[in-house]
Amino acid sequence: MPAPPLRFVIVRLAGRDYGVPAARVCGMMLLRTADLEPAPDNAVAQSYVRLDGRSVPVVEPHGLLGLEPRRAAARSCLLLIRDGARHEAPPADAAFALAVDSISRIEEVPAAFYRPPGRIRLGESWREVLDLDQLQRAALEASASLTTN
Repeated sequence: MPAPPLRFVIVRLAGRDYGVPAARVCGMMLLRTADLEPAPDNAVAQSYVRLDGRSVPVVEPHGLLGLEPRRAAARSCLLLIRDGARHEAPPADAAFALAVDSISRIEEVPAAFYRPPGRIRLGESWREVLDLDQLQRAALEASASLTTN
């Protein structure tokens, strides 16, 4: 019996498609309607989004991926990302929010079209799957280096 298909949220960053494991996404919101707040000095992120009285760090992946930063637009979104160890976290318990240029669609990808550590085949093309834990770590390290003397 073949393995069940894998689900990915397909997002756009600097004009390119990337996959985000759907199992890690616990919510989505338009960036322009999000309750964003600037980060205080020596914070672990550049900005935070308020969710049910809690501040969740926003990870902006463009620079971390070597992509040209984009200005927020009408389709810019935040994906609320749950911790990899918590499979049923509600949106208010998101570990962080991932800022993306837009959300394209949700795709079910046959297991045979997935290549570890992170590539999926969509149509005739292979696309990268974002390593969410690595992005979060890199964002924390970049923020820490900005506040270190």
